[in-house]
Amino acid sequence: MLAEQAQDDAERSAIDAERTRIEAEFRQAMQSIPGLRAEVKGTTSLTDIDVRNRDTIESAVAYNMSLIDSLAATFSKYEKASDFYSRISTRGMMFHPQNGRLVTPQEYAQAVEDIEQREEDLAREEAERPFWDLVWHRVDPESLKTDWPEAVKDFRARGLGQLFRPASKGGIAIDEIADELERRNLMPPGGGADALIEKLKEMSPPRRRRSRRLRYGQELAQEEKNSFGVPLSRVTRIEGNVTAKDVEIALEELAGQDLPNLIEGITAQVNSKQRGKLNSEKARNKSLDNGFTHAEHKGIAKNIAQAWKWAAEAQRGPDRKNNSPDLIMHKYVAALNVNGQDAFVWITARESPDGLRLYSVELMNEEKLRETVNAGDNDIATYVRNRSFEEILSRLNRPVNGQETTRH
Repeated sequence: MLAEQAQDDAERSAIDAERTRIEAEFRQAMQSIPGLRAEVKGTTSLTDIDVRNRDTIESAVAYNMSLIDSLAATFSKYEKASDFYSRISTRGMMFHPQNGRLVTPQEYAQAVEDIEQREEDLAREEAERPFWDLVWHRVDPESLKTDWPEAVKDFRARGLGQLFRPASKGGIAIDEIADELERRNLMPPGGGADALIEKLKEMSPPRRRRSRRLRYGQELAQEEKNSFGVPLSRVTRIEGNVTAKDVEIALEELAGQDLPNLIEGITAQVNSKQRGKLNSEKARNKSLDNGFTHAEHKGIAKNIAQAWKWAAEAQRGPDRKNNSPDLIMHKYVAALNVNGQDAFVWITARESPDGLRLYSVELMNEEKLRETVNAGDNDIATYVRNRSFEEILSRLNRPVNGQETTRH
């Protein structure tokens, strides 16, 4: 009972923090547009709202929040309310539930509907798999020509051409396949080939692409991993002696580039101000306090693009230092191998009007990372996301689509 109450309190706190952030974003957006205050007072476009209830910026914010609250209630059956609110961004845009792109609430609703439909399709395919395993690429087309002369042509026109296999290459007569399906209780008894033909006319071709996705997942599972279970292809290696000049040259090459993050499906940049912070004495000393050397810290600063590519978001919330809900801090974790030692890098990113900016890095061992995610980070005032160590490791292993990145 106490555990459930604690979870409820944490969820309520997360929701309150997200709503505060969204209200601030709406308010800032409305106040930044010239003439909008007069527009809100004088507009007649919102005819369903009493003029007296929308004649201020605050009333307009409240109205927009009521719409978002309604959407949150609608989608509560798909995800926690706090997770839904966390997808809302400036001017009411939302992060797509899969690829992280900014979309409208209507597009978000369509995405959820599409996801639900895909889940239904996959469930149907899974249920039909034993049937297709006995039928697909096994039917001798000659066995249909006498009683069902148009069937072969019809099935091929509907995308079922791969049903067929000549008898010379192992194809089986359709009545034999029907008997086998009945013996395995995959078709009602007594219908024979006629029932099988009618059943095939009602079915859609199996989506063979799904098998490719399964193979990708199997390859990822079989790939050699580090001591924390992260695939080695996602582990950034830091070796040898890296100089300040090496770091400077590497970071200058990143100027103005949108650096992809394949785990979260977003991009970020490292410009002149951030380049100085990544290899600052303060940042190096944090890594030094965690048992690493200055040279090793320079190594991760030099290789920030590769580490960022495979980093998972661990924490998110308003910037404590600036005491402003409008400035959102993000903390990411990536797996490293530092001179033969498995480790992690703690990456700090900050939202800006021009997108996400990478500000600092800190090398951590397992103990330090666990301590940080459990105790919290001093940069963040109120958490709207705070993943555990185990949740971070799980996210570092998630399948990704390298094309699904968006500038954030």
